[in-house]
Amino acid sequence: MKLKVELELDGHAFEADPEFVVRWLLSKAADKAVRQLQRAPGCLCTAPEADDVVHSISGKLVGTVTVEP
Repeated sequence: MKLKVELELDGHAFEADPEFVVRWLLSKAADKAVRQLQRAPGCLCTAPEADDVVHSISGKLVGTVTVEP
């Protein structure tokens, strides 16, 4: 099994306090990965769900979380 987290690190949010923003995004990504693993066994599919994407503090889509078998 493989966990893949992709985050776009540009934008206004990263200018003020990039370390805080990266920590915050990674904590959200970790929570999403755990919820993906808790889905019904064998349900790691390609259909997009809320736990497959990461949004910034302002709500902008900035990345994806994927757990692959």
